[in-house]
Amino acid sequence: MTTTDLAGTTVSPLTSCPRSRVQRAVKRASYDRETAYRLIDRLKTAHVGFVEEGEPRIIPITAWRLGDDLYLHTLNGGRLSRRLGSGALLCISFAVTNEWVMTKSAFHHSANYESLVLYGRAQPVTDDAAFDASFRAIINQIEPHRRPE
Repeated sequence: MTTTDLAGTTVSPLTSCPRSRVQRAVKRASYDRETAYRLIDRLKTAHVGFVEEGEPRIIPITAWRLGDDLYLHTLNGGRLSRRLGSGALLCISFAVTNEWVMTKSAFHHSANYESLVLYGRAQPVTDDAAFDASFRAIINQIEPHRRPE
């Protein structure tokens, strides 16, 4: 199944698997790539989950998208950078609460939120031109035309 974005470009939905399929409120779930991209582009902060020494870790980190690629800002040679470069399976999540839904009974309060959970493996950016393009992208996404300054 494919869809078309506003520019008329054909885009495919995100690939999903049993662990990434929504189990509750299924009708509210979307696997639309453009919807996911808009959330990534708006938030710029992800939580990266991985296992280290048999224990789970979750690290908040700056994340951005350039085309179909997701970039994470890490310290070169740092613990997270080494872990991400190891090829280990990662879980990356984005979430924002848009509004609280209050009811007469506190037991039934709820929240309207947007979230995205991705699974995959990272690889370091070793090409200088690709590194510069990705860094220029995040700087200019945060503040347009900032990078040349």
